[in-house]
Amino acid sequence: MARHTFAAAIVASLALGCVGDVTTLPNPDDIPETAPTARQRFDRDVNAVVDSACGSCHNNPGRADAVPKFTGSAGLTDNYTSLEAAGAVTGGWKAVNARLLTKGAHADGGGRAFSAAEAGKITAWLDAEDLERPDGPADPTAATTPRGALEKFAACATESDFNTANVVLWGLKATSGGACFSCHQAGGAGWVYASQTSSDMFNVLRHETFMPAYFTTEVVNGSQFRVRANIDKLCSRRNINGHPGYACGTLDDAAKALVQFVQLTNDKLATCTATPGFSTATLPF
Repeated sequence: MARHTFAAAIVASLALGCVGDVTTLPNPDDIPETAPTARQRFDRDVNAVVDSACGSCHNNPGRADAVPKFTGSAGLTDNYTSLEAAGAVTGGWKAVNARLLTKGAHADGGGRAFSAAEAGKITAWLDAEDLERPDGPADPTAATTPRGALEKFAACATESDFNTANVVLWGLKATSGGACFSCHQAGGAGWVYASQTSSDMFNVLRHETFMPAYFTTEVVNGSQFRVRANIDKLCSRRNINGHPGYACGTLDDAAKALVQFVQLTNDKLATCTATPGFSTATLPF
């Protein structure tokens, strides 16, 4: 009925000599396709890849020590929401910095490497996100890469702040198998160093190899990075693969000590003039 009414209106217009008022409708085949949004690219090309390559460890429960949890069963809405919250994994939407791509196959988690085609799809998605998300104003205390943030933090941290915060509590932490230092002081078992000597912990934890157990990064202003305490990682090892149990959580004294040290250091980054770089101090083991 509507089509007949429209046709009748056109005929009436022509009869009245109002040809100029009739709009020519485009051929549907001539209308260009709209490029997919970043979210559409993720849903179409990336979601299944992330599930396949990462889900066995990085979902919930997955592997308890595989953090962050960025697949859909992590208790968040879906994989996309989880990855939005994992700044270091997405590299602040910069493919060159994204741990999702740069870590590749990793023996510690048994993860497989992405195929070239899969990596290309992930890169295209991250590039689309980067175009859609305007960066905030530059933060002089932040870095442009996760590694750069860790380097700046390592160079600007002071032993005085480390002692003030009492981070050595991690070495002294009691477990069902003895204090943490009893296993982690002699050689940093599992790349986690813990000592009963505060100065040794301060020197070791600024080495690139040992920083990730205690420190991670978060995205600020869209594409910059700042260090934060890696409490999830430190808490994830209890009762896993025979590891002794221990009290842990954000209200734990050792956790609060690490958070305080990170805050003290981050507060000084704006005025720190030290050249970014990890510690090269001789390891005490």
